[in-house]
Amino acid sequence: MCGSMADIQSAMAEIRRRKKDRKKKIEEESTGQKYNVRICYAGGHRELMCGACVVMAVAKIVLYVVCRRIATPSAQVLAIDHRNDVISNTVAVACGIIGIELASSLKTNIE
Repeated sequence: MCGSMADIQSAMAEIRRRKKDRKKKIEEESTGQKYNVRICYAGGHRELMCGACVVMAVAKIVLYVVCRRIATPSAQVLAIDHRNDVISNTVAVACGIIGIELASSLKTNIE
């Protein structure tokens, strides 16, 4: 849940940047100027992102084990929720790392 607000904010910033770049491209094409491609990526923050995700995953796994041992329906639901959080955040971080690697390879290919 914590990551979803950051994801939404990041997506909105990317949409605004793309709109600005599209408007700039149209203006430059109409004036005949060359359009420069700009690729942004968080290459320096990979370790921080992975470290935070590992800490979160360990905490959620501990909470999963604790909730799983409690025999109430609400604790069982929380256990399932913690398990799903670990799975979805792990997939999200893996996709983020793949995206960073693709962006860095694109950047080196352009330069």
